[in-house]
Amino acid sequence: MKNKFWTVSVMFFALALLACGEKSDEQAIGEEHIGHESMDGHSMQSQYQSADAGNLKASFEFSTMAQHMQAMKKMNMEMPMNMDHDQMGDHHVMLTLLNQSDNKMNMDVKAVTFTITGPDGKSMTRKGHVMHAETMHHFGTGFQASGPGTYKIKASFAYAGKDYNPTVEFVM
Repeated sequence: MKNKFWTVSVMFFALALLACGEKSDEQAIGEEHIGHESMDGHSMQSQYQSADAGNLKASFEFSTMAQHMQAMKKMNMEMPMNMDHDQMGDHHVMLTLLNQSDNKMNMDVKAVTFTITGPDGKSMTRKGHVMHAETMHHFGTGFQASGPGTYKIKASFAYAGKDYNPTVEFVM
């Protein structure tokens, strides 16, 4: 029961940060600052950006895969077994869709495709995997970062008969 309370508390805190739509370049989720060994000493904190998509708010999180795995471990969760190996990578993108009217999670979108363009100008397309539990519903994917710089993240999905492509940028 105690673990469930802490899991729910952490989830509400994370969702509150996403719902705020903070535009800061670096923002922690209450986690320690974590480096990633494959980035040659480069370290970063999870970053958050939001963009409008019709009646939805698209809240993005950009983090290292190590940070994402640590957060999942704290919630007693595991990566989906159907996730392709090439979608693991060393970084992770997460998208939560919220209704503009009430700021509640929208679960009507069934599929999301991410297009990630690195600082080298190369783009990669990744299928978003649904991650769903009692207090969360989001799409996520991993990718191999090409190095420090600006990453452009575009999420493509259909909602209420229209196509949307909210796009944000993160600096690593």
